[in-house]
Amino acid sequence: CYMLLSAVAAVAAYPARHMSDKHGARVVYQIGLIAFAISYLLLGITENKLIAVLAICIYGLFPALTDGVGKTWIGAISATNARGYTQGVFQASLNFAVLGAGLWAGALWVRHGIAWPLVISSIGSLIGAIFIAKNFRNRV
Repeated sequence: CYMLLSAVAAVAAYPARHMSDKHGARVVYQIGLIAFAISYLLLGITENKLIAVLAICIYGLFPALTDGVGKTWIGAISATNARGYTQGVFQASLNFAVLGAGLWAGALWVRHGIAWPLVISSIGSLIGAIFIAKNFRNRV
């Protein structure tokens, strides 16, 4: 499954760059968050293996639409003389958030099973996409 996820991410990364140039990094990043939300929701509620494979393919869109695009977006909205600093703060914040979410999700998984952390993460991703839509309309 990880190979499938990586293949989708690799194939989708190139068109994501073009989408970002045409529609803006913010929009593409939001689509990536929505792909995350859909895939985690599907993984959290299904027991069907075919749907799970589809969810993993959709999840492969998440890194393709957010990793490079997010870095580009941060660079575009940063002051020219502080881009390196801003990237560092962005990456550190992102990684601390992932660490915290992973610890929290692991504890929830042990206590309540796999569905809860996946569904809650899906909801959180949708909230993030909505937050970006409401607060970054005039930015790249």
